[in-house]
Amino acid sequence: MWDGAPRAGWDFFTGSDPTHGNVNFVGGDDAAKLAYVQDDGTVVLAVDDTSSVPAGGNRNSIRISTKKSWDRGLFIADIYAMPHGCGVWPAYWSLGSGKDWPNAGEIDIIGENPSLPRLSPRANAC
Repeated sequence: MWDGAPRAGWDFFTGSDPTHGNVNFVGGDDAAKLAYVQDDGTVVLAVDDTSSVPAGGNRNSIRISTKKSWDRGLFIADIYAMPHGCGVWPAYWSLGSGKDWPNAGEIDIIGENPSLPRLSPRANAC
């Protein structure tokens, strides 16, 4: 559960993008600008949409995982608004123990690959 402190209970991935996208995953103070809790209790997980990034450059974003693990349960994502727009790749997924992807297994709950064609209002946005 998100406890209001952006870094408590969560690991912020800061390595290079395993999907080879134009992203710079950030942690620390940079992550606190993109992952926070609003006054009304709404959790915001965002991508930097204010900086000017040159063609081929990397945009700051966050990738988080919980420090907890479960062997079973019911997991509910109450999502008010999904990230959208050119170059955005929102995802909500689970990973098997050991984090040895893909051998540990993965369940994509919400996820899309923006490089694949699909029927959507966003398909022509880029």
